[in-house]
Amino acid sequence: MIKVIGNRVLIEEIVEDIKSESGIILGNTEISPQKIGKVISVGDSVEEIKVKDKVMFDGYKAFPIELDGKTYLIMEETSVIGVYLWLVHT
Repeated sequence: MIKVIGNRVLIEEIVEDIKSESGIILGNTEISPQKIGKVISVGDSVEEIKVKDKVMFDGYKAFPIELDGKTYLIMEETSVIGVYLWLVHT
């Protein structure tokens, strides 16, 4: 694996199929500039994002790299649009 430095994050993209209301698969989110992924590694200067966070990011500002047969994306923390929050019901 690789440790990113500075304000960069390493993300494994999650590609999800888009379905119509009736359940027909229309394609996937690769056509959208907003992408979803799982954070694999963060640099020392990253403040708001943690490893294993599920995030939405700007796909146009990502640098792809291949490691162990998988493609990952490296980007600056500012390219991450948001972190998914999980609600706990009590």
